Amino acid sequence: MILLSRSGLPMWYHPLYTDGIHQDARFPRDRYVRVLERLIPYRSAKQEQAEGNPFIEIHTPKPIKREHLLLAHDAEYVDRFLAGTLTEKEIKRIGLTPWTEDMVQRTLLLMGGALEATEHAVQFGGISANMAGGTHHAHRNFGSGYCIFNDLAVCALHALHNLNVRRVAVLDLDVHQGDGTATTL
Repeated sequence: MILLSRSGLPMWYHPLYTDGIHQDARFPRDRYVRVLERLIPYRSAKQEQAEGNPFIEIHTPKPIKREHLLLAHDAEYVDRFLAGTLTEKEIKRIGLTPWTEDMVQRTLLLMGGALEATEHAVQFGGISANMAGGTHHAHRNFGSGYCIFNDLAVCALHALHNLNVRRVAVLDLDVHQGDGTATTL
């Protein structure tokens, strides 16, 4: 049985999930807004003033704090990303090029959405989701494969260290191995 909050499945989304990636990037940036558009008919009564059995409740994430990123990432890497001083080689390895001015804010919101969804699921004993994420190619001290920070590792370690969770299982169904998650955890 899956438990949902009384107002529906909580999901975190921000327009920068899409708009923070350059339109010429090879990454399929529009997938987040396309998912949102498909879910709009199912949004909760609280948000749409509709009647019936609500299924989806969209939340706006807050940016993650540096201290949470440090659960799974080296301080030097985190600080260089936040300061915008990654090398061209590092940016190329991440792959989200051309780089945008909004990349730092987008990443902090994406990671914040994952963290808030984790906290909500633990607090209410159910499930929740972040529309962006699954950044399983990010390693402790470098990004890779369109992934800057590893939301799975950060959230798992946050749950273990700060939310009184004893065990965490990462179920990664992507066709590519989550190499960053494997080496970080």
